[in-house]
Amino acid sequence: MPGRGKGGKVLAKRGATLNRVIAKAPPRIVGAVTNRATDKDMSDDYIERITKVVNENAKEEFSERKKLYEKLIKDKECSENLMRTQNLDVVSDSVKLQKHEEDIQIWKNSIYNTNQKIAFLDEDIHELQNKRLELSLDKCSFEGIVQEKSLKSRVLKQQIQQKQEEIGKSCQNVETIQSQINNVFNSKVSSDPESDPFLSHLEKQISQKTRELE
Repeated sequence: MPGRGKGGKVLAKRGATLNRVIAKAPPRIVGAVTNRATDKDMSDDYIERITKVVNENAKEEFSERKKLYEKLIKDKECSENLMRTQNLDVVSDSVKLQKHEEDIQIWKNSIYNTNQKIAFLDEDIHELQNKRLELSLDKCSFEGIVQEKSLKSRVLKQQIQQKQEEIGKSCQNVETIQSQINNVFNSKVSSDPESDPFLSHLEKQISQKTRELE
């Protein structure tokens, strides 16, 4: 693993540094030859202890780095999974958004067309209202004519009825006169009005006219 290789390099580097430190140690005094063996043993023990400490530190550092590496790998995987999920959500939402935008445009077109139809209907309604007003005025004019004609018709009917009555009376007079003409030579003329039908009829006509004039 990458962490293990790096830890090994650190350990080797620290060992090489320790060896250089030991190699550069000051020389012993010539008079102390008897203690050389003892010093060598102490030096070996010191190197062994230092090496042990270095190894323990390297192992601990390697363990920490390994844990950090594994944590980062897990975090990366989680982030990548989240990113893939988010990308799928974005793609899905983008499709939905496009569909909504298309629907909005369709309904906007419908609104525009409906407004056009309403405008046309308003124009037609205005024209129809003007036409209705014109027809209402014509109706009022026609009703006035009908009333005027009806009045004249009633007057004419009265006049016709009166004329017909007069014609009836004239016909009756003509018949009476004709009857009298026919009887002129068939009977003796009497001077008494009551015995003369013609005179009697004239007296009745005069009396009726007199009552009407009163």
